[in-house]
Amino acid sequence: MENSTKTQKPHKLRKEIKRLTESRDKSKIKSRDKSSTIKNYQDRLREVVESRDKWKKRVKKEEWNINQLEKELRDREKTLSKVSAERDQFLREFQELKKRISKLRQTQKVPG
Repeated sequence: MENSTKTQKPHKLRKEIKRLTESRDKSKIKSRDKSSTIKNYQDRLREVVESRDKWKKRVKKEEWNINQLEKELRDREKTLSKVSAERDQFLREFQELKKRISKLRQTQKVPG
């Protein structure tokens, strides 16, 4: 009996070693897969952050452009308003002069 246990023991040990080795290999593969997945997620996160940052930069630039255009529009509206007011003033003066000339012509025709 003792002889049989001695021969079985190395066999059991080899079997246990093989089982442990396979388990370790599976764990390594699983760990490698997890590591790869984590790296992929980190790469994707980096891409998303870069994309968001580019988008924010582009939006800020466009907002600045819009503000500049709005300012230019307000300036042009003020200029247009001034020009329009001047034109109205000139028109009134012109109409006034036309009336005076018309009156002067009428007064010159009557005596002569």
